[in-house]
Amino acid sequence: MTTQGIASAKFILCGEHSVVYGEPAISFPFKQAHIITTLKRIEGSQHELFSDYYTGPLAQAPEKLTAIKALVPYVLKRYKCMDALAIHIDSSVPVGRGLGSSAVVATSITRALLAYLKQPVISDSVLPFVNFSEDIAHGNPSGIDAITVVNEQAAWFEKEKGVQSLSLNVTLPLVVADTGIPSETRSSVAAVRALYQKNNTEIAGCIAQLGDISREIGKEITNEGRLETVGRLFNRSHQLLKQLSVSSPEIENLIDCALAHDALGAKLTGGGRGGCVLILCKNKTQAVAMTKQLEAAGAVKTWISMIGE
Repeated sequence: MTTQGIASAKFILCGEHSVVYGEPAISFPFKQAHIITTLKRIEGSQHELFSDYYTGPLAQAPEKLTAIKALVPYVLKRYKCMDALAIHIDSSVPVGRGLGSSAVVATSITRALLAYLKQPVISDSVLPFVNFSEDIAHGNPSGIDAITVVNEQAAWFEKEKGVQSLSLNVTLPLVVADTGIPSETRSSVAAVRALYQKNNTEIAGCIAQLGDISREIGKEITNEGRLETVGRLFNRSHQLLKQLSVSSPEIENLIDCALAHDALGAKLTGGGRGGCVLILCKNKTQAVAMTKQLEAAGAVKTWISMIGE
């Protein structure tokens, strides 16, 4: 028997890093990139993994796949299944780019496993397993990646209050541009924590301002619909994230390019120190032109996402 699980990427519109400290964040599914996991029972006692990153016995997979190594036996043990599986992972989600790759692969694998085990493949069943995997991958994640990827909906998320769905009143013409530099969420979250412990007053102020920006953006995209205001808030958010030490020369290069070509706003997305940037454009025509300008400036890949269309 062969089963499959599919999951799409995500990006954070605003609130990265501050969400760890209880402030709100807004995230969206990013269906331009996805992961498909295919499972098949095999003879023997060892699971075999087939992926672009590593192929071989799952138990011998490298350290970066520790979360997957733990997730597969964890799910099977929960349902008392002793089968050995061939696990094929086909991914168009770049790793370490702030697009939730660890949550996407965990969701894809979990969906495939639950289907194999003839269990309901519903969000309430999938999410606890994805959270288990994310805890291993990132230490103390906010939870926003897992919720957005599993629920496949725009999300307003606060750590103590959970998640609410969002209904947009505007189309956001966004370009997502990949710097080509991996972003390590765990290390960037730890760096912000170290800054917070060293200079509590200033960093707490940055975090509070980022929370206020998320609230203002939330109001704009669900009620007012003013793209220019959202763009200005993007720019303010990015300046605060720079103060938190999570930008990089590659990020700044793409943001400078976007603003020089009349983008409404631009900011990093996700952990930072690499990964991707978000550029808010006036319309789809400008977004198409912007992809070419960003690629000429060094972006290794770009995508257009018309959120709310």
